[in-house]
Amino acid sequence: MSPAEAMEHVSQRLPGLDPQARAALSLLELVGRARSDIAAERGWSEAEVGDALARGRKALRRSLLQLPGTGWCERAERLLSDDLDGVLDDRGARVLSGHLARCERCVEHDRKLAQARDGLVRELEEAEPVRPEPRLAPEPPGEPEPEVIELPDTEPTEEREVEIVEVEQETAPEPTVEDDVAAAVVKRSITEALGNVAWLGMFGIAVLLAVLSIVLVVAATVGGVDRIF
Repeated sequence: MSPAEAMEHVSQRLPGLDPQARAALSLLELVGRARSDIAAERGWSEAEVGDALARGRKALRRSLLQLPGTGWCERAERLLSDDLDGVLDDRGARVLSGHLARCERCVEHDRKLAQARDGLVRELEEAEPVRPEPRLAPEPPGEPEPEVIELPDTEPTEEREVEIVEVEQETAPEPTVEDDVAAAVVKRSITEALGNVAWLGMFGIAVLLAVLSIVLVVAATVGGVDRIF
């Protein structure tokens, strides 16, 4: 921000302020100059800069709130202004602290001055026109990125461990003498049974043949009798 713009804003905000106080207040509060820089630029002493700032800040606070005061309050306002700029000495700090401890009016002055200073800066920021940002030419479209095809993750085949179970072959017990005798008895029984079955079969066949012979004889006899009659 230029000094001219800052002074114009303070002039509109505080039209009754004297030129020296207006310049000091504008350069310090809005432009950000130090007291020593203002004194060197304007050819003033630092005491004159301090007095001008105290007058400007008093007028700024009065734009929000009128406060009655005494001579001690006027001196306290100058000390408060010096304290804001960090140039208050130790003796002045003790005097200011003692006065604020018993003067509610100057405490209120300090609060309202802080609000007025913030409002002065905020009003100037809101009054400044917003400059449009330069429009950049659109970038030419680049080549399309190749499409990446993601393959599904294949889980590794789990190797199955084949457990080989060894089967012990049972060895047949060696035959004993008792086993041989029992086997011989069984074999003999089977042989006798088969012989009996064969004999019964032959006997049955013989009986059948005998019956058949008798039937034939009877049939032949009956046939001869029929011929006689």
